[in-house]
Amino acid sequence: MEGLKVKNINCMRGNNTVFSGLSFNILPGRVLLLSGENGSGKSSFLRIVAGLLTPSSGVVLWKDRDISLDIDAHHRRSIFIGHANPLKSIMTVRENLEFWTKLNNIKIDINISLKKFDLNKQADLPTRYLSAGQCRRLVLARLAINNQLVQRPPIWILDEPAAGVDPSATKTLADLVIEHLNNYGLAIIASHGGNLDDALAVYADRLEIVRDLS
Repeated sequence: MEGLKVKNINCMRGNNTVFSGLSFNILPGRVLLLSGENGSGKSSFLRIVAGLLTPSSGVVLWKDRDISLDIDAHHRRSIFIGHANPLKSIMTVRENLEFWTKLNNIKIDINISLKKFDLNKQADLPTRYLSAGQCRRLVLARLAINNQLVQRPPIWILDEPAAGVDPSATKTLADLVIEHLNNYGLAIIASHGGNLDDALAVYADRLEIVRDLS
């Protein structure tokens, strides 16, 4: 079975090595839980795997094909959620989610996704009035939309997805990830442990990034 492979990835910032020699192979139905100290390069690593950042050396492969040969195709097969919440503050909760679906050529009822993350009552509220946790839940609602699709992006790349959300939203997130894995998806998640890691343990492989201090 083919999946996502990373071979000898190195990352530089200026003349400094952030990390080097990272390799792994993750198959459909599995999640890679990524750990490491702040500044170790977890976010940079996720962006490299998502095709948003070019590594200093090494290669990322999907089904044994270099993703850099068709980066647009890799973006279509992936959902990337970074540590920031890319929302437009003047738009409502509903408008933000509809904007994302239109950007990705998705036609679907978003109300199910809003309800999953308990945002249906705030649907017509501008996002500038939301709490940080509510903003994060709105971004995570994209995953609920993904799981309603017939043809689903098989790769999820999530940077601290449960940061700032309550236990109920964390459980909803874990359930969505498990549903994704059970439908032959795979995921890479940077996390500091806790309830999300515990819920995914049976599906998980682990990789710790150690900052290069040389």
